[in-house]
Amino acid sequence: MAEAEVEDLYDESIYADEINRRFGVDVTLRLKGKRRKWSDRIGELFKKHGKPWNTGIEMQVKRCVAEAVAASPQRALHAARADPILALVGALAGKLGLLHGGRPSQ
Repeated sequence: MAEAEVEDLYDESIYADEINRRFGVDVTLRLKGKRRKWSDRIGELFKKHGKPWNTGIEMQVKRCVAEAVAASPQRALHAARADPILALVGALAGKLGLLHGGRPSQ
């Protein structure tokens, strides 16, 4: 995929029910065609459900996703897509260890 967003890394089961409840859109439906970044896919699903889609609504939906992720962070990352985040965490942990002489910060 040429473009991606952080929401592409999340397991949609974390936020799907809440988006359906708040906005009346089933984000578990699959779209035909090429793979697109998260906001493009969600926007297309809103339109298929006859719902408006604009920047303001996109921000509301992203907030809904962020709240769902914050409520269940241990389940938020999609297992098949977690590698970039886990690599970043490992790299940061390594750098922080170097900054503190190999010891955890206090």
